[in-house]
Amino acid sequence: MKHHAIARMLSGVLTLIAAVACVLRLLPEDMQAYLGIAVVLAYSPWVAVIAIIGCVLACIGRRWVVAFAAIVCIAAQVYWQTPFFHSNDSQALSQKARDAVAQPLRNTQDAVMRVMTLDANDGHADATAIVDTVRDQHVELLALQHTTPALVDALNTAGIDHELPYSIHAASRNGSGSGIWAAAPLSIPADSQINSTSSKMPAGTVQACDRQLRFVSVTTEPMTWSDWQHMQAWHDSLMQLAALRTNTDHQFVLLGDFNATNDHGAFREILGTRFHDAAIVSGHGFAFTWPANIRVIPALNAPDHILVEEGVRVGQVQTVRIPQASHKALLATLDCSNMVQAQ
Repeated sequence: MKHHAIARMLSGVLTLIAAVACVLRLLPEDMQAYLGIAVVLAYSPWVAVIAIIGCVLACIGRRWVVAFAAIVCIAAQVYWQTPFFHSNDSQALSQKARDAVAQPLRNTQDAVMRVMTLDANDGHADATAIVDTVRDQHVELLALQHTTPALVDALNTAGIDHELPYSIHAASRNGSGSGIWAAAPLSIPADSQINSTSSKMPAGTVQACDRQLRFVSVTTEPMTWSDWQHMQAWHDSLMQLAALRTNTDHQFVLLGDFNATNDHGAFREILGTRFHDAAIVSGHGFAFTWPANIRVIPALNAPDHILVEEGVRVGQVQTVRIPQASHKALLATLDCSNMVQAQ
């Protein structure tokens, strides 16, 4: 009987936690900037686990109303998270694209491109490991966030200019910076694609087959538990990025540290109907990238993203651990051969 009493108590607590988390996800995007709501939502996929445990304990304790509430929470999370595990066949990579990216030499004249993004942890990420990953993964475009001049020098020493000879990087307001390195020339370079209150987001355009793709290295304001002013800055930086949905001058690929997940309304505002998250459309599953520098803790959420426009087929999404980086690197293969040229 004592065990049943404990099960009944824990079932109520866990189910309440799951229910609150589900309700928070339904809040308007501006309300999710209040205090620690956004931080809680960053771990939303794990709510299903909490609800499942709560449901099992409720059944043991014969608390059927609590069990039903837990099942509702489980169903909500399954509905929200299932898209990560179902690929969009219209955007799946062709075998031809898979074969092209597997070639030992990069072909910058085709429509297939392997891309990579990494939060470099204020310049602490291992430069040699970054270059080795670029080489091993046949990366044609690299976006780095939270870089420093020292890291840029270390990348040059490690041979990044041999792999990706074209680059643009800009210092940020907080002393770090972001950059893009590419195997093909970067035209229309810009220190920042948008006038963000968070950080500069350098951009450059790459010729991919007969298409012009504009790549933006994204960095938004990080989340915090309790600083209201800081959370408003987090929300504002995401909304400033969302304004790119109305920019029809370019066809964009946005990649970097968005400091938000698909469970944040502000991130879904960025997607709108124009952009698609590579991890979702490829059916890769959760591309958890943070934290990556605590050995005893696995990556628990996905603040890093690669966003593509309609018509860009994407696949081979994976994460790679880079020594001394606080995030895992996120990689994907893009095939833009079916894109319609922007007007």
